[in-house]
Amino acid sequence: MSWITGFQEANGISVHYLRTGGDKPPLILLHGLTGSGACWTPLARSLEKEYDVVMPDARGHGNSSAPLLGYRYEDLAADVIGLIRGLELSAPILLGHSMGGMTAAVVASLAGESIRGVILADPTFLSAERQREVYDSGVAEQHRRLLAQDRGAVLADLRSRHTRRSPEIVELIASARLRTRMSAFDVLIPPNPEYRPLVSTIDVPILFVIGDAGVVSLEMVGELQSLNSRIRVELIPEAGHGVQYDQPKRFEAVVASFLSSVVTALPNTASIGMGERAMLSYVYFGTNDLERAIAFYTAALAPLGMARCITGDPDWDRIAAGWGIYEEDGVRELAFWIGKPFDQQPATMGNGSMVAFSARSWKAIDDFHAAALANGGSSDGPPGLRLHYSPDFYAAYVRDPDGNKVAAVCRGFR
Repeated sequence: MSWITGFQEANGISVHYLRTGGDKPPLILLHGLTGSGACWTPLARSLEKEYDVVMPDARGHGNSSAPLLGYRYEDLAADVIGLIRGLELSAPILLGHSMGGMTAAVVASLAGESIRGVILADPTFLSAERQREVYDSGVAEQHRRLLAQDRGAVLADLRSRHTRRSPEIVELIASARLRTRMSAFDVLIPPNPEYRPLVSTIDVPILFVIGDAGVVSLEMVGELQSLNSRIRVELIPEAGHGVQYDQPKRFEAVVASFLSSVVTALPNTASIGMGERAMLSYVYFGTNDLERAIAFYTAALAPLGMARCITGDPDWDRIAAGWGIYEEDGVRELAFWIGKPFDQQPATMGNGSMVAFSARSWKAIDDFHAAALANGGSSDGPPGLRLHYSPDFYAAYVRDPDGNKVAAVCRGFR
């Protein structure tokens, strides 16, 4: 097994991960409380031929950092988002169990279509009353006592309580528990994120995998399906909360089937003039120096993949230039134009006016901003996240040589 092991700085901590590698669709496996990335080893072995499987240790677990504070689900989700960006994972699929399932749901609700799908294996979707019961149950104190034991005693206890689980899994779970710090149990402090509104905001395919003796019931999933039509569910008999440990082959089969359906599905695309009616046809900015403006926008829009429009009209080309789609003499058009004002008066910028271009990646935005500054523009806001808009709203703002404000925006962590 020649897997990659590494560390990635993310959200102010160092995240340790295992990775199978390869130029394949990325799949991130998120473990539960007292687990580790290595606990996914058997599943990763079965999937590594088709997927680049990434198995991080959550903060406070395994070899990842263990800060004194910061164990809310929002913190865990921010760690995962930082990992996705740091490793430059494009449209990953998330699979999370228990605590990792809730974390995956939070990430999916924030990341939108920058992830491809999410699998929730008996996530910690608990009522407020049940959350309080778990917190008051003394589970943290039980772990404190476990940490005082040697490995042999921990293994013996696990073997006696989980007789159907494979020796490899028991060994991996024992190692993970002994590497879980007490601070990690702060995730149990109520309240958890409200799972109903959380699930209703996820806009990618969702698979719930549950056991017949786990936390999440069929009735709960049925209720959630009424809030989100993209939810599917697989019930695995004779399995508890650790469904992937109790029935590994059945779990592997349902996961593999869902992954295949998500990966082979056509990506979501936007279309114009193709049986749908676009909201906009074109946008036009005035300029007092067309040649200067053409040089600026040719450089700035290249990182965004925007090419010059070909009109076939030399008279029009003398007064304006466009980028985007212009076909069939404008019958099919979605374009950005710059040109001389039609009233022959000097061009002026609009206070409060701006055009924002869509970008496929954060790097494209960085390059857009750099090209704009190198070609006569000025910065009106450097590349970066705008958290007041959304956790995944990455943008840069510039002024063109005429003072018009333009932006490039990427939604998603990539």
